[in-house]
Amino acid sequence: MSAKALRQRNRQKITLPDSKLEVIVRKIPPRLLPQLMKYRNPEAEELITRQGFDALPDEQKAELASRLFDMLTIIVPACVVSPRIEVNPTSDDVVDFDDLSLNDLITIFRYAMSGTGLPPEEQKELENFQRAPSAGQSTQWQ
Repeated sequence: MSAKALRQRNRQKITLPDSKLEVIVRKIPPRLLPQLMKYRNPEAEELITRQGFDALPDEQKAELASRLFDMLTIIVPACVVSPRIEVNPTSDDVVDFDDLSLNDLITIFRYAMSGTGLPPEEQKELENFQRAPSAGQSTQWQ
């Protein structure tokens, strides 16, 4: 397989739901997985899996939301190939991370995190974390 064919296989053009911006997204690069693991909270993930996001105490919800935003600032710029998205861009040719809605950011996040190569049990935990705010409660970005 050629390098071009590999890139095409691992990238997908998607239209973001709120901004309608078309972006080319790749799966999360494996080099980022160790950096992202520091944001895990296994106890909270287990509780979300069993009882839903609403079962968490408010302070734990706030902590998880903060972790999610930290992860988004790493994942979105790393996984959007075109157009470039940056936190605090210095060029007019780059999309500012802060100009995208949460719904747009979560759309990129979910695509990038699917198929990360994690073991099945960790992939399931990741999917459960992404499903917040609660089990059974529908939101735009689920």
